[in-house]
Amino acid sequence: MTQSPSETTVASLVEKANLKWTGRLEPLPGGANNRVYILKTAQKDILLKEYFRHPLDPRDRLAAEFDFLSYATSLGIESVPRPLASNPENGLGL
Repeated sequence: MTQSPSETTVASLVEKANLKWTGRLEPLPGGANNRVYILKTAQKDILLKEYFRHPLDPRDRLAAEFDFLSYATSLGIESVPRPLASNPENGLGL
């Protein structure tokens, strides 16, 4: 069984997004390479994505997706998820 990200790590990431975490983190089923959770905050429910990483795979999946979503959002595209905060050390993105 895989382990969820640590509470300290998640709390720090949520704070970086200027939100207040309620301490609830619910895993979503499915996914092949990444793990996805619904994260409950005082303001709203948001998605926490834990990106797959492997020593033999040099791709930075978090940076690629986060940078694209940031760029699309800066162009005013509203049909993509809005990136809130990331934690590259742990491969996490909100």
